[in-house]
Amino acid sequence: MRTPLLLAALLLPALAFATNNELLIVITATGNETPLNQSPGTTLVVTSEEMKKHGDTHVADALRRLPGITFATNGPAGQTTSLFARGTNSNHTLVMLDGMVLNDPSSPAGAFDFSTLSVDSIDSIEVVYGPVSTLYGSAAAGAVINMISKKPLQRSQRSFQLAAGSNEHLESGLSVSGRKNRFSYLLSLAHQQSDGETSVLQRAEYGNTSQAVEDDSFRNSRLTSKLGWQLSDTTAINLLAYSKHSMNEIDEWLFEDRDWRIESSEQGAQLNLSHRPQHAEWDASVSLRYLSTQRDSDNSRQLPTENFIKNSFDGTRKELETRLNYFAREEHILSLISNWTNTAMRSSGTSRYGSIYGDFVIDESTHADTNNLSLALQDQWQGKQGLSITGSLRSDWHDAFGQHTTWRLAANQSFADARGRLHFAAGTGFRAPTLNELYGFSPTNYGTAYRGNPALRPEESETLEAGIEYQFKQPAIKAGIRFYRTEFKNLIHTTYDLDHNSTSENISKANINGAEITLNWQADRRTSVNFNYSYADAIDNDSGETLLRRPLHQANLMIDFAQTDRLSHWLQVHYTGKRYDISPVTYSSTEMAAYTLVNIGSHYRWSDTLTLYGKVTNLGDISYEPVAGYKGAGISGIAGFNLQF
Repeated sequence: MRTPLLLAALLLPALAFATNNELLIVITATGNETPLNQSPGTTLVVTSEEMKKHGDTHVADALRRLPGITFATNGPAGQTTSLFARGTNSNHTLVMLDGMVLNDPSSPAGAFDFSTLSVDSIDSIEVVYGPVSTLYGSAAAGAVINMISKKPLQRSQRSFQLAAGSNEHLESGLSVSGRKNRFSYLLSLAHQQSDGETSVLQRAEYGNTSQAVEDDSFRNSRLTSKLGWQLSDTTAINLLAYSKHSMNEIDEWLFEDRDWRIESSEQGAQLNLSHRPQHAEWDASVSLRYLSTQRDSDNSRQLPTENFIKNSFDGTRKELETRLNYFAREEHILSLISNWTNTAMRSSGTSRYGSIYGDFVIDESTHADTNNLSLALQDQWQGKQGLSITGSLRSDWHDAFGQHTTWRLAANQSFADARGRLHFAAGTGFRAPTLNELYGFSPTNYGTAYRGNPALRPEESETLEAGIEYQFKQPAIKAGIRFYRTEFKNLIHTTYDLDHNSTSENISKANINGAEITLNWQADRRTSVNFNYSYADAIDNDSGETLLRRPLHQANLMIDFAQTDRLSHWLQVHYTGKRYDISPVTYSSTEMAAYTLVNIGSHYRWSDTLTLYGKVTNLGDISYEPVAGYKGAGISGIAGFNLQF
């Protein structure tokens, strides 16, 4: 059948899930535009309207409201920020911008740092829970987070944003967008800076209460461009490019360091050629992607016993991907995806850890790259009675570990005139060893060294998920509950021999059992209440201990109130339960106290072109410890405006 008929068949059952008569279409879970209620597994979306209304500055601000998402931050804003999705490791989440992978190839373990990722030029954020390695390969074992950039507008428009707040915080942004004949464009420039707060948590048991501390500043600038050219009615070229530079001052664990700073920069580009013939049963696209990362750590020495660190990590990622969609019958979309990826890294420099006994020196000396080829096949089927099934299979051929296969199968069944939905998903995922884990080399001045292990196998996961959601008519409540189980094997850890040499080995397994409850209540025309609760029991099979930094219980409450058609307010309560971390005193696992944060804000539409907003975070100014030994952010406020013309 023809493409428009197939799309219509997919959209009709989704009408009951529309918000304000608009259908929510997602792309990340399948790579094709799909109604949310037919998306395989669990996909949650944060829209730009939500981010504006709640004054989100960073992507982490928006994601914290979602179930199953936990952040571990080494201090206040601007410090290293790791994400744990449904109890999986931070390096089991793949982060993308319009399908372009952003994970740093030079990162030792492959985890993404959310500390400087801002929301400028982002239209929505799609979070796909569970393994999606059949579409995106390595690191998509726990979740995929795909930020969808804004599209150029039909008419020319410019916008300017300015905000200021506590700790000398300043935000500014400027964008232009429009179309002319067959050409479209969007250009966005954003900047953030702050004097910040110290990340040192002073406590008597940590033995650091006598030292003087200072604030740790940060700054972040980003330029994004999006260009499109409609070559014909059936063929288009789109270019996405961005450049980012950031600087963060950091402290040592428990102790103030007045001159340690991390400077990083990223440059990324994606060129896409798409061809969609009219009245045809197929379409095709080719994408070229490039990512370059540079990260420099600089810490001068003031005293002989202090640390001296000066090293550099550079990474690149190159991709070529082709996709062919065939609309075999009215209810089927068959997709064939091929991908070639090259990742490379280079590290250099030295770290001298001072003491009264002399320096312990670690040099960085890694230069490596790998290639990966993959071929994937996916079938999306939409039945006649509200049943949809998606299945996919992928094979990867990696330089180091050879061939690896992943699969995924998911089904959705609507009921009660599409007010309810049952869904089920099962699949496998994997994380390829990083270049550092495979080929890293870091010698010390004692004759020992860390040496990568080229014989490493990929970390593997198996996930099973089931859930139900239902939209009640009266009261207007949409409720949902999901259960999942994930099993990991071949987890990679650093091991030491008797001579204190170290390497990486596949030595660990883990099981994660979890559940999520969501409640969305439209109390009246002006008031909405959203609540979610997450339970994640993540256990190391070898030791029987809980995996670090994963709270067993977590909850979010968001209340939105529209006082008038122009003025709205919101209240957020975020609860993070007890969890385990490494004690700065005993260097063994210790239980961390639970904490609750309260945030409030307002949003006022002064006119069709001017919007005012403000928010206060950590309203109670509570003292908490997000990561053992690091101080959480205190009370802070910000206010600003957005002008469109």
